[in-house]
Amino acid sequence: MGLHLPPDAEDVRPPARFAGIAVTYARVASAAARFAAQASPSTLVIADEAHHLGEDLAWGQSFAEMVGLVGDHQRRRAGLG
Repeated sequence: MGLHLPPDAEDVRPPARFAGIAVTYARVASAAARFAAQASPSTLVIADEAHHLGEDLAWGQSFAEMVGLVGDHQRRRAGLG
């Protein structure tokens, strides 16, 4: 596809010459609020192996926080397959 993503990035903003970022669920869990603050409403989030995101699990709670499914009145919905 020609889509260049740095693996397990520490920042939502991609480095120069990259089209986006790739992160692990563990990375999101360690800094969900920071990722949420850096993301914009147009940020596209794709969850691979979404079965790891059970809402009662740390990864699921962190992912929900990151994409704005919990917290303030600006809730967004994520479609996870």
